[in-house]
Order: sequence, then structure tokens, then C-alpha cells
Amino acid sequence: MPTHSEHPDFWNSRYLADRTPWDFGGVPAALKRYLAAHPGQGERVLIPGCGSGYEVVAFSQAGYEVYAIDFSPPAVARARHQVQAALAARIIEGDFFTHDFAPASFDFIYERTFLCALPVAWRARIVQRSGELLKARGSLLGIYFFGETTEGPPHGLSSADAAALFPPPFTLTLDLPLPDEESLAIFKGRERWQERSRGH
Repeated sequence: MPTHSEHPDFWNSRYLADRTPWDFGGVPAALKRYLAAHPGQGERVLIPGCGSGYEVVAFSQAGYEVYAIDFSPPAVARARHQVQAALAARIIEGDFFTHDFAPASFDFIYERTFLCALPVAWRARIVQRSGELLKARGSLLGIYFFGETTEGPPHGLSSADAAALFPPPFTLTLDLPLPDEESLAIFKGRERWQERSRGH
């Protein structure tokens, strides 16, 4: 079984064997709260590393134009299976870093076990790519994993890591801990809902 999370086969083997302990099995309560308080008006959202893609329908039903991408074919197949054809066409099998999205084409990028799933050395690339894809005054939002980890994935952030990783033009605008009952066992007590504005 592949042991390096930067390779699609690392994830393919786990999806095919149904070894997905990070899979929440639905839409997180924190996102439900956000969408209830912020109904969309056609804003464009990207979900990188979408996995099983539960949030795709949630964003769409809340009024957002949502796209998702994952480089694992079994993950994409799972996500597409859950949605109707129009949304399935927006779930892309591809590489977040190289897919030909137009620059500054999204209002929001949603985080859910993407940053913590890939190697720590890739974090700066993820943030740089996110900055390229977000519109001015666009936002990063979602659930971030904090805490000490000796091996990964998942790879936890520290507060210092996060401050260094998201320099200006990103500004942290909301930071809330998730209640323990809203997290899976492997993440419990170490997840935070965070929102960051890209600025000008």
C-alpha cells in the first residue's frame, strides 16, 4: 500500500478498501451553521481534495455555484455518485495545483481535511495556489486541524504555523473551536472553524 500522501495511489487504495477514518459521513454542523447564516447568491466556491464530496450538495442548495476537485479517481467516483448529473459535472478529477482554473475565479475556497492530508512541505504551495484562485476580498473558510502529530496524515497545525502560513493579504476574521461532539475521534478537540479574508 502506498505510504506517501502526495501520490493519488495512497488515497486510491484507502478508498477502494473503505479505509477512510477521516470521512465524516455527512456535512459538518459548522458548515450547516455558516450556510444558514450566509445564504449564497451565486458566489463561486471551490472544494479542493473533496473526497466523498458531501458538502457539494450543501453549498449548491444554499445558493452557491460550487466546484470540487480531487486527484483520487475512487474519491471522485464516490462524490459524483451522491449528486445529480449537473453537479457531478462540477466534480473534477484533477490536480488542485495544475488544473486550468482561471485566476481569481472563486469567491470562496472551503477547507475540510485537505491542508492536513498533504505533506507539511506542501502547505505554502496550497496557500499560494489558493491566493491565485481567490478573487480580491475572497475568503478561505472551513475546518482546520490543530495539534501535535508525530506521523501523518493528518498533519496538525500550531497557532504559530497558521500565523506564518497565512500572511497578508490574508486576515483571520473568525476563529472558533468545534465542540467535541462535532468531530470524529481522530480530530476531537483539535478542530477549529476559521475564516480568512484575502483582502485587496
